[in-house]
Amino acid sequence: MALGVVMASLLLLANIGGLKDMLNSSSDPFTPMFLLYFGCAMTLGSLSMGIAVMSLPYGEPPGKDNGKS
Repeated sequence: MALGVVMASLLLLANIGGLKDMLNSSSDPFTPMFLLYFGCAMTLGSLSMGIAVMSLPYGEPPGKDNGKS
């Protein structure tokens, strides 16, 4: 989620698409800014969680003998 906040901040600092200018000229800039930060944080947070789950080792848990005696 921290990566999403950093990405949203970089979008605003770089003024991509005039985003920073639009927020500055808006009468209520907090709602769109919240939506931008929340969307980026959730998207990149979900991405990092998916990478972590898919990176788990595949195989049987240690100590399991599959019923063999």
